[in-house]
Amino acid sequence: MEGDTDMAFWLYEDMQADRVGTDPRVYTALISTCSRKIQMSDVEGRRSQLVLLERAFGVFHDMQVTHHICLCLHA
Repeated sequence: MEGDTDMAFWLYEDMQADRVGTDPRVYTALISTCSRKIQMSDVEGRRSQLVLLERAFGVFHDMQVTHHICLCLHA
């Protein structure tokens, strides 16, 4: 499992550079990869976890922008 997160993001960035279309499954896979890595015992320290969390939120933002998704909460 070591390096899966980095490889996943490398592929994602490569897809973006080549203007390959992405769909929600790609974003879900990236966010899930970050989540699994955060939960794994080999991630040591809060700093590593925060970096992964930041990457996951970046992917979520890309998904919102690319697919015009608005997750608005109504009171």
